[in-house]
Amino acid sequence: MPASAPCRRRFARAALLLALAAVAGCGPAGLPLPRERREATGPLAVHPDNPRYFADPSGRVVYLTGSHTWADLVDSGWRHPPEPFDFDEFLAALEGYGHNCLRLWTWEQGSGSAESPEPYWFAPLPFERSGPGTARDGLPRFDLTRFDDRYFERLRARVAAARRRGFYVLVMLFDGWSIEDKQRGIGNPWLGHPFHRDNNVNGVDGDADGDGEGHEVHTLADPAITRFQEAYLRRVIETLSDQANVLWEVSNESHADSQEWQAHVIGFVRELEAARPQQHPIGMTAQYPGGHDETLYASAADWISPGGGSQGAGMREPTVADGRKVMLADTDHLCGVCGDPGWPWRAFTRGQNPLLMDPWEQRVGVGTPRGFRPHSPWWERMRRALGDTLAYAERIDLAGLEPRPELCSTRFCLGPRGPATRELLAYLPEAGPIRLDLSRASGPFRVEWYHPGPAVRIDGGVVQGGGIVALEAACRWTFPGLSRAAWRSFVESPCGDAVVYLRGDAHSAAAPAARLSAGAATGVGAGA
Repeated sequence: MPASAPCRRRFARAALLLALAAVAGCGPAGLPLPRERREATGPLAVHPDNPRYFADPSGRVVYLTGSHTWADLVDSGWRHPPEPFDFDEFLAALEGYGHNCLRLWTWEQGSGSAESPEPYWFAPLPFERSGPGTARDGLPRFDLTRFDDRYFERLRARVAAARRRGFYVLVMLFDGWSIEDKQRGIGNPWLGHPFHRDNNVNGVDGDADGDGEGHEVHTLADPAITRFQEAYLRRVIETLSDQANVLWEVSNESHADSQEWQAHVIGFVRELEAARPQQHPIGMTAQYPGGHDETLYASAADWISPGGGSQGAGMREPTVADGRKVMLADTDHLCGVCGDPGWPWRAFTRGQNPLLMDPWEQRVGVGTPRGFRPHSPWWERMRRALGDTLAYAERIDLAGLEPRPELCSTRFCLGPRGPATRELLAYLPEAGPIRLDLSRASGPFRVEWYHPGPAVRIDGGVVQGGGIVALEAACRWTFPGLSRAAWRSFVESPCGDAVVYLRGDAHSAAAPAARLSAGAATGVGAGA
């Protein structure tokens, strides 16, 4: 049966968008912006001139962004042994989205979860389950003096695989969700923890106050437990000390009373690495429950992941990174399983390094909202947006830029750190005009528009510095050989969100691959 007119128009629209994207130099619509993929080099250090970011040994700025999921190091699931997680597939997918950073989750407990009352399993773990005797979950007890080589071999293999594909890895050392129920009253992971008195052959009891949780394990209350933890840290450092792409993370959301213990871990790791050829950045993430972000800023950590405040306020209006610490803004701590396609751009233009906690294919079983669809357009756009921010971060002089909300009417803007304006990048959350302050600049600026939805870059022409410039998103596209009426019939639609990038000295700046529209950007006088 012949296709209907609306159907033919849909097919034509799809074909034209693919052609447009190819001409614009950004690949097929829906793919991340192109960027050079290289092996991750390091170790990283806080950038000496712009401490919102890291630098590699050559001094090149390294902006970090990417995804992580709960089973990417320790397998987990409803049965024992848990179904293996396909790390190679996951890594290849993240590479396809254009990411350069992931977080490897550790879990301390052998069984149990704060998010489910049902039996739940984790393997492999750092300590051997060699007995003698049976733990509470029916498996052999842990021997805290013996390490399970499978865990450390996997840790090294996954960090090395990530390095070869250009990824930096946050290696989580401890996990606050392994020692207590987080005041949820749903499930208690402490019952499956190696430091529970019923689960080890070493006589260790991590519940000194007998309240049925291991709150004390992430404190310095028991010197014997601290010594076992230090032995584990030595083994981790031995396993990964030569891997250039490593960043340490003390613990995922340990409680507010863990502050002194986390400071001890930071100092101990630095002491262990001091005698080794490489020293890696170490970070402290949001404390939960009861934590405060000022504790993170006051710590000795090189980088931090703050909490979200009230109902994801840190997502809607990201904190402006002030350079006190490198800020890795992780949705895990900001709002949980959440986000929207514009959030990576809002975080990027506020000087943050955004990370997404991604349920992924969700064979994990806990922590995911009902009805989650891993490949919904919403999640696909958010994953791609992370890679797109990285593509721009590697094109611009990020060392010379900082968040400058006052320079653009949307207040999502990266502008100059110094007196002269040579580059400016701004995000428009929705269609409409934007005003940019080029008062401290002179000469021409090349304008480039990027539309994240269809992944299309467009030449916006040239504007002059010296005042306030008003721009309108260049979304009324033209295409060689196609009449404007035909184009409107097939592809015209509202602009949606957009990114605008201005680079000074238009004559020497590299223009986009295709100049699809040069009439949509116009300069106006100061005070407009």
